[in-house]
Amino acid sequence: MLHITRPYSYHKMSLYTTAVCNLSCTECIMKHHMKANPRYHMTLQEIKDLIFFSERSSYCFDFVLTGGEPLLWKHMDQCLQELRTSWITKSITMFTNAMPHKNLTDSAVSCLDSIRISHYEGNGEHMDYLQQKYPQKVKIVERTEFWVNPKSPVPNSNPVECLNPEHLFYQNKVYACPHSLSIATGNKSQVKICTDLGMNYLADMQKIKKGQDDEICSMCLSNNTVRKQIIKVHNIT
Repeated sequence: MLHITRPYSYHKMSLYTTAVCNLSCTECIMKHHMKANPRYHMTLQEIKDLIFFSERSSYCFDFVLTGGEPLLWKHMDQCLQELRTSWITKSITMFTNAMPHKNLTDSAVSCLDSIRISHYEGNGEHMDYLQQKYPQKVKIVERTEFWVNPKSPVPNSNPVECLNPEHLFYQNKVYACPHSLSIATGNKSQVKICTDLGMNYLADMQKIKKGQDDEICSMCLSNNTVRKQIIKVHNIT
């Protein structure tokens, strides 16, 4: 393991673990990208590459496992072990609907700091199972209502009030925010939204994030300025 003497800089990073999901929520903010690459699973090599460059750039992360449905991630156990034993990991949180809970091993849970379960109609039994088995790690979030995803830029969406300021890692590219990839895919936007993984790969993130304000952030539900203008709907699949 690489030993680094200079201080780490701390960040938050979403890992797009898989495009596979057992639900098909019409207002899922990741739906455009999930359709574009529906069989994707993050590989162990991608995780190793992220660790390699992050260690040498002195980056440390609170990781969030997203998708798709992370419990359907083919390489979950070995990738979590690799992350957990690396210098770059401060914490790991999994976002899940809990329905494929049989895929969650005790080994994987030992690598997680928390399991955030979205409570939908129909997953109560699965949610209760995990909550009873891992009471110290499970947190419940009510998700019976969704904001409708904007189909065009929302007027007066600046200044941006970002509710999810973390980055996104996917296929050895790092995105300025977790939702920019899906929004750009659905909107066919050509604005720069990511950088290649490499030494000091976060150096230009603020510049990239600022450059996507008009085309990406103006359609993003993580922009609270947008969210305040959008209606909620009752939606599951």
